[in-house]
Amino acid sequence: MLDYSELKKTHGSRISQTLDSPIMFADIWELSEVMWSLGFILVFGILFYSWILMILSLVWTLIVSPYIKRNHNKGILLHYPYKKFGMTLPGIMNPGHDKKYSD
Repeated sequence: MLDYSELKKTHGSRISQTLDSPIMFADIWELSEVMWSLGFILVFGILFYSWILMILSLVWTLIVSPYIKRNHNKGILLHYPYKKFGMTLPGIMNPGHDKKYSD
């Protein structure tokens, strides 16, 4: 059996076992945004052949939402509608009847 410990010491680089930042594609988009975009292309571009909806969803997913995420606090896309429209989360996510834990 070969021993690679010397190569690991000289040429290896240590990495953290936890991911503190999302996986990025082309240093612009998160991996989830790329997957959503591919899904929009499949649904609106291939199945329904609706170019306008596909382009609008791609603009939102690849241009608008990364800009909002980069310039605001984490979770702004989820918390803003709840705060703006007075929505509440039922059940486990918001167990108190009079208390709002999501806003």
